[in-house]
This record gives sequence, structure tokens and C-alpha cells, in this order.
Amino acid sequence: MFITVDGLNKTGIPSALWDFMEPYARIDHTAGIVILALVILVLSNFASNVPTGMLMFLPLETLVF
Repeated sequence: MFITVDGLNKTGIPSALWDFMEPYARIDHTAGIVILALVILVLSNFASNVPTGMLMFLPLETLVF
């Protein structure tokens, strides 16, 4: 699973998807929290929780800090 996530990360698809979703997933309003929760929900069902955390750590770090 981790090798698959690393390979997916190297394709650039997650970063392109995040670049598209980031303006809508801001945590300073309710709609952004809902969109972010849905993205995490879909990714968790697709790739499991730990790989999703690995994929989302850097993008979420920029939102929070």
C-alpha cells in the first residue's frame, strides 16, 4: 500500500488535485471544512487511513500553520 501511495505521489496527481481543491477547502468557513472532510473520506476509503494521512500531511500543514 505504501509503495502504491509513493508511486501515486510521484505521478503528480495528488498535488494537481490539491491545487484544484485548495481554494475550496479552506478551514476558515464551514463549506471548506465540509469539502476537506469529503476529500479525506474519499481518500481514506480508497487508500486506507495511514496512506491518506501521508498524502494529506503536507497540504494540511500549509492550511493550519
